[in-house]
Amino acid sequence: MLGGSRASDGGSGFDMGKLMLPAIGVGISVAAMAAAYSLSQGSSKKKKGKKDKGPQVTGPKINVYFGSQTGTAEDMAKSLAKEGIKRNFDMKAIDMERFEPLDAAGTNCIFLVATYGEGDPTDNARSCFDWLQDEGKEGDLDGMTYAVFGLGNTQYEHYNSVGTFFDRLRCPPNPSLPFLKFRASPIPCPAHVSLCFLLSLSTPAMQPSPPSNQVSSASSCLAFPRPRGILTRPSWSSQCGKLGGQRVVELGLGDDDKDIQEDFNQWKDLLWPALEEHFGLESTEIADQGVEYRLKVSTFTTEKAAMQVASPKSSSGVDQTPTVEMTVTCNRELYSAEAGRSCRHLELDIQGKGVSYETGDHVGIMAANDENLVNALGYRIGCDLDEWLVVEDDGGTSPFPCPCTVRHALTKYLDINGAPKKKVITAMAEAASDDGEKQRLEHLASKKGKEELTDYIVKGRRNFLDVMTDFASVSFSIAQVIELLPRLQPRYYSISSASNVTPVSVHVTAVVVADEMEGGRMFKGVCTNHLYSLSVGSHCEAFCRKTPFKLPKDPSVPVVMVGAGTGLAPMRGMYLHMDHQRREGASLGESMLVFGCRTSKDDFLYGDEMGQMVENGTITHLVTAFSREVKGERPYVQHRVKQRAADILRMLDAGGHFYVCGLTAMAKDVKKSLIEGMVELRGMTGGEAEAYMEKLGKEGRYMQDVWSS
Repeated sequence: MLGGSRASDGGSGFDMGKLMLPAIGVGISVAAMAAAYSLSQGSSKKKKGKKDKGPQVTGPKINVYFGSQTGTAEDMAKSLAKEGIKRNFDMKAIDMERFEPLDAAGTNCIFLVATYGEGDPTDNARSCFDWLQDEGKEGDLDGMTYAVFGLGNTQYEHYNSVGTFFDRLRCPPNPSLPFLKFRASPIPCPAHVSLCFLLSLSTPAMQPSPPSNQVSSASSCLAFPRPRGILTRPSWSSQCGKLGGQRVVELGLGDDDKDIQEDFNQWKDLLWPALEEHFGLESTEIADQGVEYRLKVSTFTTEKAAMQVASPKSSSGVDQTPTVEMTVTCNRELYSAEAGRSCRHLELDIQGKGVSYETGDHVGIMAANDENLVNALGYRIGCDLDEWLVVEDDGGTSPFPCPCTVRHALTKYLDINGAPKKKVITAMAEAASDDGEKQRLEHLASKKGKEELTDYIVKGRRNFLDVMTDFASVSFSIAQVIELLPRLQPRYYSISSASNVTPVSVHVTAVVVADEMEGGRMFKGVCTNHLYSLSVGSHCEAFCRKTPFKLPKDPSVPVVMVGAGTGLAPMRGMYLHMDHQRREGASLGESMLVFGCRTSKDDFLYGDEMGQMVENGTITHLVTAFSREVKGERPYVQHRVKQRAADILRMLDAGGHFYVCGLTAMAKDVKKSLIEGMVELRGMTGGEAEAYMEKLGKEGRYMQDVWSS
């Protein structure tokens, strides 16, 4: 997670808030709600189009289970199910919490599951993961067919471990598996695919720890697990296969740092033929019919009229997490006026709310989109923001709680500030009335225009309204907008307070993202600007989430903490926790805090507080790295770690714990500095030093809370 935000602060595709957790990073999002516009009901206004009940399928039933933390796996599950229906498979996307492993034998299941933190499954996939790991016995999944696709981000040190958990290197190779050429890499293509389909997604701080003998290839479209990054004839025995399941197609891995959607698409090109062969179905060619709209969106002039319609239940995993209204008791600036940026310290009261936290946990903030952005988008698409909505999909569920006003949907439920995905650009091309704009959008959505699209959308940090403004002839209805935009996801922050000091107050430390782009356009992060706007006494919808990022139970154990920028957040919680233990009479072990920022004057977060901790003996060593303090010098935390390697190694020898929080690149450099220190000071080989670091990780003595850039 972030010392700041764990989810993409700028919205899907913009990792400006330091996505935590997350892996998605970081943050990725797939606009996968495809649906159809229908006639309005009741007192609603009449809309164009007719409800399409969809094709009638007669093929085998396949359940597509998703375990999602940021919504990507959920969106992909729904997209896959819709494509499967076109191919005559009876597919349905289902929350993984509803998966019953003891009833899975003889079924066709697809699991799409994200990973985060230190290789953990998502909250709603935890019970399934634990069962496979600890309880499942040989034969429990007899006759179940499955396939596994993992999604990760190669910015993270540990790539796609939950995906590889389901499909790891164990058995002797099967020489009968035919091979295909895939991006110049030989990929085994077995004749049978299971439908236990695991989609393992990694977002910032949502990255798992894979088996030690597996590394990823950033250059391979499908980065299949392999020893030391070399793709050889796999010798996989999947976790599902161990219990009796039958794999239909080999594991595929997508990389969010490159083009995860394209990786997924190319893997599906292997999946569908394998499924058709397995079930004895004729090959089905699906013609490209453009973007489909299959949601039934009804609008009403009054709440009373909307309430008379049966309200469908939300199918989004976002709505399954209980939240509370936390009261803002403090919202102050941490940076100096000369810094040219803003970093906020917030305190959220949870007394009497029925929630609690422990030092090192995360808080998930249910952010709201900027009011001005909502008004501008409503004006651009020509909708009445005060109309009421009821939205229903083919399965009788809704992508968000209904009924609600259009304004509420755009403010709380839809990610209107995220980077539009290629599917949205394709839809815009279809909706453009100007030939020149249509051709330009079609080019951006094509393979040839891939790099230009990245420059225009991601590097240019443009959201849905920005693109709509640039292409004035594009016309969408509110129903189409609801179809195209993904759900607004919670943003995760490392709690910067100590539970033994302020048990009913959650502290948040976050840099506000507000940058002026070329032409005077402003890009604002969704959650940090939401937090910035909260006044004392106002409320913030949020929840607390447990993490393994914890101090040792014995306070006499040495502790090393490394944090850069808002990566200090969990470290602040830790040193406050330790200080309370000291005041209560505990004997503290040796501790070191390595902190980095730009200057000692402008962004030295909680500098006075840290100084006090040194004076009273809570922090034994305070090591700072001010990267812009002295002209011509750029010291960072990894440099200080290298300089203090002897002290750090001595503390680790004494059973110490090591914690690091910040960008993935920084965390890699910190680990590299430690390894170099072991080689130089202890005479270890590089392999021996890496093995030692791996051992620390397995013992829970080396922990990372990181996010992608």
